[in-house]
Amino acid sequence: MTGNVINLSVTLAGLILLALGLTLAREAWQARQMTVQMEQTNAVVEALLDATDAQARERGLTAAVLGSPTTGEVPGELRVLRNEVDSHWQAVSQRMLTLRQNHSASQSVKFRGKALHQALEHFKTIRTAVDEHLLGSGTKVTLEQWFEATTELNARAAALRQELMLAVRLPKQLMRLNFLVRDNGAKMAESAGQVRGLVAYYAAKQSPMPAEVRSRAEFSYRSARQHLSELVTAIEEMADDEMDGQGDIEKQLERFDPQLYQAAQKMLDSSSDGDYPFTADEWYVITTEGINRIFSLIEVTSDQIVTQLRDNARRELNAFLLFIVMAALAVSLAIISLRRVRANAEQVFLQKEMAEAILNSVADAVIAVDANGYIRYINPIAEDLTGWRISEARHKHYKEIFRLYNRLHTSQTDPISACLQQNMVIILSEGHAIIDRNGEEIAIDDSCAPIRDLRGQVAGAVVVFSSKARQRNSDRILTYHATRDVLTDIFNRRVFENYLRELMQHAADSGMVHTLAFIDVDNFKVVNDSGGHAAGDQMLRQIVFIMKQHIRETDVLARIGGDEFGVLFKKCKGDQATKIAGKLQDAVRELRFTWNDKTYQVGLSIGLVEIDADSPGVEELIREADAACYSAKEKGRNHIQLYSPEDMELARRQGQMQWVGRITDALDNDRLELYCQEIRPLKPGLPLHGEILVRMHGQDGELIPPNAFIPAAERHGLMPDIDAWVVQTLSHKVAPILRANLNLHLNINLSGTTLSDPEAIARLADLIQHDKVRPEQICFEITETAAIASLDTTVNIMQRLRRLGFRFALDDFGSGLSSLNYLKSLPVDMIKIDGAFIRRLENDAVARAMVEAIVNIAGLMNIHTCGEFVENDTALAWLNELGVDYGQGFLFHRPSPLDECLSGYCDSQIDKPIRKSG
Repeated sequence: MTGNVINLSVTLAGLILLALGLTLAREAWQARQMTVQMEQTNAVVEALLDATDAQARERGLTAAVLGSPTTGEVPGELRVLRNEVDSHWQAVSQRMLTLRQNHSASQSVKFRGKALHQALEHFKTIRTAVDEHLLGSGTKVTLEQWFEATTELNARAAALRQELMLAVRLPKQLMRLNFLVRDNGAKMAESAGQVRGLVAYYAAKQSPMPAEVRSRAEFSYRSARQHLSELVTAIEEMADDEMDGQGDIEKQLERFDPQLYQAAQKMLDSSSDGDYPFTADEWYVITTEGINRIFSLIEVTSDQIVTQLRDNARRELNAFLLFIVMAALAVSLAIISLRRVRANAEQVFLQKEMAEAILNSVADAVIAVDANGYIRYINPIAEDLTGWRISEARHKHYKEIFRLYNRLHTSQTDPISACLQQNMVIILSEGHAIIDRNGEEIAIDDSCAPIRDLRGQVAGAVVVFSSKARQRNSDRILTYHATRDVLTDIFNRRVFENYLRELMQHAADSGMVHTLAFIDVDNFKVVNDSGGHAAGDQMLRQIVFIMKQHIRETDVLARIGGDEFGVLFKKCKGDQATKIAGKLQDAVRELRFTWNDKTYQVGLSIGLVEIDADSPGVEELIREADAACYSAKEKGRNHIQLYSPEDMELARRQGQMQWVGRITDALDNDRLELYCQEIRPLKPGLPLHGEILVRMHGQDGELIPPNAFIPAAERHGLMPDIDAWVVQTLSHKVAPILRANLNLHLNINLSGTTLSDPEAIARLADLIQHDKVRPEQICFEITETAAIASLDTTVNIMQRLRRLGFRFALDDFGSGLSSLNYLKSLPVDMIKIDGAFIRRLENDAVARAMVEAIVNIAGLMNIHTCGEFVENDTALAWLNELGVDYGQGFLFHRPSPLDECLSGYCDSQIDKPIRKSG
């Protein structure tokens, strides 16, 4: 047996060394692969940057040529530049091919590459048209056409460049710095290139810029400066990380001449009257030199990042080699020591067998624990009295096996804990009994003595006890089980509520203040879903054990739900209870629960409410604590919230929880109703849209607006059920009308919860297609906030539905800080401009400028625009002035029941708008 243990130990050590070696080898190999992939990806990215740089120079030079008088030929300088551009795009294709051969490309990279190829083909078509115009044999190519084609090409290249950089597996900080430097540098160069082209065109013509063109040029100028600022910030972060080569980067940064911005500002300032301080050629040279410096900075910075990756790979390889040497030395020492270890182990084994033989022959029960209270040994008599076999009890805590009870004082006692803490023998007085595994009480005599190590420190304890009598106390056992939670062995909810009533009565009689705590385990669902219910049960037991150690003896702890607990802090005001609750949080947050080689970490969200003479009933008091707990969760989880009657947020939570039952009842009893509001086309030839809305009828028939119940539905996860009801009911009702009126489109709102669930979206699409509704006539409306909450998932779901024919509208557009940045990533057909802008159009020039910018950008992307909250003729006049495609608001139509809205349609075509109601 001893030899087997030693052999097993040596084998285990060898396996650990092998695993560590394989881990180090894998890390060294991954670091090398990461460096190679980074270098090959950088080659593609650099080729893209070179191509877009040359493309931007061609855009600027061609713009200047288009603005100059036609000479009947393509200038030689332009032909040379075009050859350079074409060679760069060819280099991009070759390096992409090399990258795909060595590393599998993601679907996103393939998609971006295909989009770039299409944009390049379109650009070549426009370039041919430019040549025909310059040679006098074709129609004139406008600056807008030329800029749209080249800007779209550079935008597609930028999208591919971003996907490539995000696809590389790098350390988080390096990946972020690489992305920020390259992305901001490229965006700065692109914005500067747009300014260069626009100004060059009108400088060549020596004519003033139109206001809309000047606005676009100024926007690009500001963008260039903003991206330069972000680029400098990223480089400063590299300096903070003390990366090698920082001096080279700073030298490149110092080369930026502020006169470049001064020259640009002068050209833009003079663009209104056409009196430019520089010729088109001079302006082209100045800006090209500045943009070239940007790319030099990007190249130097990227080289330093690659150098650091190589250094990391070299360090990983050195660590692996060092491990090989150390492992060889360890194996040699192990072989030398093995015989001595075997001899010592045999001696220890014999001593252990002797000790166990002696203890097994003792007539009393014996239990031995280590310094932490975990069972090391129990003899046969102890097995018989406790009901636990040694194989089951070993390594469990003694409190689970040796449950001691003082029958005279009706309180639990703990001689083992006292012995371990005081390092002295403990002898119990009369009146003690243990509760065995079957719940029976056994009266015992008991003594406990410490086990000390060579230094005299407590290394454990041994408790010796004997049975005084064996008799069953059925009433006590039944009472015990009726009051306890089966899983955690703490009080259940019924007992907890009884204690709560007693404390409320005590507070009313004495004026004392107590505190009720409602505790919810954060992220517990992750443990249940990943490890199963067995893992969840085990974690709850550990959490209960921790909480018992950090509450006072007078406090009451109970399990009142699946992962919800309650604590009654007796004679404890809210501020003091907050401190105790904080200690509970800290202790649980330090717990690292391991299950099936996975480690989980949870926290506690705690709601507190004081119990005083004015407290309401038990149920209302629990609702207040529950509302405070939900408020704590919404603050980011692992927070504490003390309830206050003046806290409107907690009052709102209570109101929302009351709404849950009403919403569920309305779904079950079909008391939801569909409404519709017209979306009026403001330009000829556009199809008519109607937005589908939902209302709820109360039990007494009153009509409940959506802002009263939708927030509660979103908070408590009921929106997917409402979305499914809307789609199913709508498709049944409108299928015949939509088939007869192909010019009618209906907009259906989707919640963020539904939008993030691919399975829910698939079910909605099936419901619509089951009723033979053309997907092209259905436009799903999503809010900007919901769309960007999980951008990748949202884009994937939208693209899948668009392939089926469905359309999308982006609601409340412009309310976010990065709306325009996200717009290019979202495949939408319509953007609905936030009503806050529309209401301010008459008196707010900034609002008009924002709407105009949105309309211009949407036009470039072939996206329709819609102004919301159109309530008067003045707002409508501004929408027409700014070129908005649709309008929606009370000026056109107030929401009305769906049947009324659709009653105005004939069977063959739509020849009039949805009629007004109300």
